[in-house]
Amino acid sequence: MKKITYLCLLFIAFCLTTFAQEAVTYQEAFQNLTFEFPVEIQNAGDSSNRLFVVEQSGKIKVFDNDPNTSQQKVFLDLTNEVSFSFGQEIGLLGLAFHPEYNQNGYFYVYYTRYSSVANVGVEIVIARYNASSNNSDQADVSSRLEILSFDKNQEHSNHNGGKIGFGPDGYLYASFGDGGGGGDPNRNAQNLDNPFGSILRIDVDVDGNNPLESNPDLPNGNYEIPNDNPRVGSSGMDELYAWGIRNTWKFSFDTSTNIMWGADVGQGEFEEINLIQKEVTTVGIDMRQMQTIILQQVWPQTPKLDRFTNITIIMAIYQ
Repeated sequence: MKKITYLCLLFIAFCLTTFAQEAVTYQEAFQNLTFEFPVEIQNAGDSSNRLFVVEQSGKIKVFDNDPNTSQQKVFLDLTNEVSFSFGQEIGLLGLAFHPEYNQNGYFYVYYTRYSSVANVGVEIVIARYNASSNNSDQADVSSRLEILSFDKNQEHSNHNGGKIGFGPDGYLYASFGDGGGGGDPNRNAQNLDNPFGSILRIDVDVDGNNPLESNPDLPNGNYEIPNDNPRVGSSGMDELYAWGIRNTWKFSFDTSTNIMWGADVGQGEFEEINLIQKEVTTVGIDMRQMQTIILQQVWPQTPKLDRFTNITIIMAIYQ
């Protein structure tokens, strides 16, 4: 028995030392560069070995991917177009380069501007620009094409999502937060008739392979709806890909599996990394309710919500 116990202890010690997570460290990547409220870093996929940093206050900076570089240029300046206020979740939030950027020079930005609707502070915009034909380190401001815009349905300025990216299918994905306010007060995340609390999926090529969008919000006709989007032919917005989220402010695709992973903010106790799949509605039930359910699994003294007794929560919690 002593030998068995000793071997068990050795095995446990081996596991602890072998699989123990190393401390996370970091180092400054570009010691000679500074940025103002950076929220995104991208490359254009054009083999130029350049990086593009999105500054929330309205500029995109470009520089060589060289740790010793001290030179950066303003690729695009939208400070007069975006709404921005220090400490808030508004401004220039997202950047995505078209998969054929080498050929067409198209890139897309996601930002907020002041809404013209009464009692609404934020309008969300996705627009397309071209790189300058004379200077690859500069955008052609005059090439602007507004792809879509949606006014929020409440006065809160937070939870605006902001991530855009092209998926392995060539479509543009865009994350819209639930619109803000603690606990999704407008229940946007489960409302299929608006984009908030959702991931949208659109075809920006407008080449006739898919039907043109038909939602009533201006502008019209600047993108198409993928035929296999889950709400096509049924109730709700054709643009919806997944819904029931809180505020997925970043997502990316696993290049080996094409799976989408999203980073979301929690309601107080938890931050989240979610697997996002087409038509998924269980990333949040809405998220205010999902957070309550999760808390019940961790702290059983939390009052039960009887209408969710048939739901199984599969999750992992890290500190």
